[in-house]
Amino acid sequence: MKKFLMIMMLVVILAPSIGYTWDCWEVSNLKGYQSLSGADYQMKNTYSLSMPWFLFLDNDNPRASSLGEDYQLKKISEDTYIGIPYPEAAHSYLMEIYMIDREKRKLIYVKTVKALSSQEPFKSLQGALIFVGDCNPCYKRYSKEILK
Repeated sequence: MKKFLMIMMLVVILAPSIGYTWDCWEVSNLKGYQSLSGADYQMKNTYSLSMPWFLFLDNDNPRASSLGEDYQLKKISEDTYIGIPYPEAAHSYLMEIYMIDREKRKLIYVKTVKALSSQEPFKSLQGALIFVGDCNPCYKRYSKEILK
């Protein structure tokens, strides 16, 4: 037991110097609500996101990454970022807000969708989504693999 405690203390002391290159967070278990025009903006508790998702929040280049897509984020305040994933999209305008609670290791994610087209399915998808999920620090080795 004593040996285990010594090893754990060493890991805690050395982890910042060998474990992180960015402020990187792996996001999972996002669950929440959606309110979309196609459902008359009624709140539905049936929505979850299960795709792999990472936030790289270094000061020079904060970004979100999911399924091979990266997009820039803008730091609004400590642990709060906004993103506009597809600014050139012709059919809709998206804006996302990311807020990290580092102590509880939770992410609050809000997404708004404004349809720029009256054609379906875009018009039905106009609305807002809010999620809360788990977020855990990424490690250097894992982060570099993600970026390949």
